[in-house]
Amino acid sequence: MEVKTIKHTSPSGKEVEVKQFLNVLERRSLRSIYFGDSGTELDVDTKAPKTKITSQMVDNFEDTTIKLLVTSYDNSSEKILERLYEVPEDFDFALEISNKIANGNLTKAK
Repeated sequence: MEVKTIKHTSPSGKEVEVKQFLNVLERRSLRSIYFGDSGTELDVDTKAPKTKITSQMVDNFEDTTIKLLVTSYDNSSEKILERLYEVPEDFDFALEISNKIANGNLTKAK
């Protein structure tokens, strides 16, 4: 099945091409970053669950989201993430677009 993509223009004027959706295995790989690696404990006083989320988990989630969804940056599919690291405003832009797509797939039943 051919994956449909959407082209956006980044703040620096470069083209960012992203998939329109995540497939099931891609969604699961994102979920496993948080739910598989986070530790949940009960708060001693309130008995409410507390989830431990580290900055490394957040970085991994962001990078994986971009890797799964961004298919091209500045008309090239080579080393997308590494090139986005060099242009912070474009990284943030690509992440924002990717998160909107990923969040739609993570929360809505289709």
